[in-house]
Formats: sequence, C-alpha cells, structure tokens
Amino acid sequence: MYLIRTVFLCVLILSVKSKCTTTYISSCDKISDVSSFGMASWESLIISPDVCNKTGVGNLDEVLEPNFFGNARNLEELYIIDKINGIEPNSFNGLTQLSYIKLYHNQIKLIPENAFSNLLSYAKIDLQHNSIENIVYGSFGNSLINYINLSHNKLRNIQVDNVNLPSLKKLSMKHNVISYIAVGAFHENLEYLNLAHNNLAQFKKGVLEPLRNLKELVLSYNRFKVFAVIYGLPRLKTLDLSHNEIVTISDSTFHHFQDLKNLKLNHNNITHLSYNIFLTGNSVRSLHLHYNAIMQIQNQFRQILHRLEEITISGNPWACACLQIIAAYVNEKNISQPDCDKRYFTMGESAVCVVTGDVCTDFEKLTKEAFENFQNSLSTDLCSDL
Repeated sequence: MYLIRTVFLCVLILSVKSKCTTTYISSCDKISDVSSFGMASWESLIISPDVCNKTGVGNLDEVLEPNFFGNARNLEELYIIDKINGIEPNSFNGLTQLSYIKLYHNQIKLIPENAFSNLLSYAKIDLQHNSIENIVYGSFGNSLINYINLSHNKLRNIQVDNVNLPSLKKLSMKHNVISYIAVGAFHENLEYLNLAHNNLAQFKKGVLEPLRNLKELVLSYNRFKVFAVIYGLPRLKTLDLSHNEIVTISDSTFHHFQDLKNLKLNHNNITHLSYNIFLTGNSVRSLHLHYNAIMQIQNQFRQILHRLEEITISGNPWACACLQIIAAYVNEKNISQPDCDKRYFTMGESAVCVVTGDVCTDFEKLTKEAFENFQNSLSTDLCSDL
C-alpha cells in the first residue's frame, strides 16, 4: 500500500513541477503505524482522515507521543487532519528541519509543556478547529516560531508567556471565547494580532501598549464599549474595531497611532465623532463608519482628515442637511466609496436620512424609538464583505 500511494503522489506532484519522491500520504493507517515505518527521506507527511473506516464514526483516540517522528527526522512539512485527540511533550523532538505543522480538525484540548519545543526553522503552526482550552507555560520553549494560528478553539484567557515568543510575528486567535488577557501575554516583536470573534470587553493597561512593532490589530466581533490605549503602537497601520458595542470615541483616542492608515469602526453604536480623536498630522486613508448611529460630523473633523482616500457612511440615521454636506465633501475631495456603500443610497430600500431640517447643527438628537424605527427599516447590509 505504501508504494502505491507514493507512486500516485509522484504523478500528482510532477504535474505542478514540485518534489515527488519525498512526500508520503496516509489515509488509512493508524498514526502509530506511520510513526513506525517513517523514513529519513520524507520531507512532507500528510496524515488525512480515515477514508477506510466504513462506519463513518470519527473516534479520535490516538495521541502524539514523545519522539513520535524520530525515523522521519528530515520532515519539513507535517499535516495531521482529523486523527488525534492529544499531544504529549516532545512529540516533535529531532525534527530540526520542520517549518510547517498543521494539526487541523483534531480534538486536542491541551498544549502541554514542550509540545512544540526546539523547532529551529522559523516554523509556522496551524492548530485551527480543535478544542484547545489551555496552553501550558513553556509549550513553545526554545523554538523559532513566526506564525501561530489558534483560531476556532475554546481558549478563555491568554496568560503571561503562553505565546510570548521573540520570533513570533503573526498570531491569530479568532473564534475563541477569550475574555481576559494578562499583561505580558504578547512579545513586542509581534506584527499581526487577530482576536476577532471573542468575548473581550476591555484590555488591562499594559497589554497592548508594549507592542511597538504591531502593524495590524483585529478586534472585530467582541464586546468593547470603549477602546483606550494609553501609549504605544507607533507602527500600527490597520485597526479593526467593527462589530462591537462602542457608543463614543473619546478625544485623543487615536493620537498614539501616528502611522494608522486603515480604521474600521462600522457596526457599532457610535452617535458622533469629535475631530479631536485624531492628531492634525494623522495618516488615515480609509475610514469605515457604516451602520452606526451617526447623524452629523463636525466641520473640523472633515478638515483634519486631509489624507482620506476612502470612506463608508451608509446605514446611519443622518440628518439630511448633514448628509448633503458629507456627500459634497466626499465629491469635492475625490474620496472614494466602495460600490456597496454607493448602492445603499441609490436602491431606495432603506431610509438614508432621518431629520429633514434645512440646517446641519451639532445639536440634533434622535430618540430611542426613532432610532429603533430607523434600524428596523434597514435592508440587508450590502457592505458585509468589507
């Protein structure tokens, strides 16, 4: 069976002009069997779901034991899909060439100490779609890991040194149930952090501030009512705060983000924006404001966003006179709107403004009942993919 699988894979891989003699695919063997006949010539190993199990019952009862892949010591890529329910310490010992690990759709609940230790090839680790609840201190000890994906798991918190790795550049932990992050959880070298779809409502002072190299921060689909960073994040270029519960943005909120170019505030409950939330010399190019509770924007706000290239404004209960001013400003400055945002105003399926007076003032207010009626009138969000 082994030879048949190897020959078949050669034909497949030759068609894309890649290696064909060093990859082994297993779809019927037990994990332990693959371990026992591993070969030093393998550079890639794919252990896929058991297609030979005619019952279709996915009993994932195998565990990666210490020194599990010792015979295949030259592995560079490892894929284990829908096969295991656990990892023991030092499972990947001796795999000094390993640069990509994908343990996808398994039933792993715990990452133990030294689970991914001594990986020296700037490895990428993908642990999506497991049941991980806990990461033990020292899980990634003495390893050069630059990417970790822990999305779609059951993590509730991030403790000090769980993922605080000097080599780590990109970390995704979306679709968990995280509500607490300890100070010191992240290393200052981190450049990308995705915490979307969690239960975060606030950060303790000192969680984000030290991340002086962070370029992109995704916090969408959480429970933030306020967002405040005391200092830091000088290299942040993209901030996504969409789909939260933010009502107001305090003055000077974004003063620390001198290089911020893309800001997503859509799908919150923001009622107004003060021009003081940005520095005069800000770098904001793209601003998403659709589906909030905004009725007007101050004149100074328009003046301070002198580098703006894109904006979204649909789905807000604008005062009609204020909306006309915004539309004229967008047209005058040649600021683009995504097609979905433009269609909202031309389809005629939703109210585009609520207060119909001839003058735009800073004193317009909307009753709770009027806002609820406006929300009920909204059609499907045309910009849901932004």
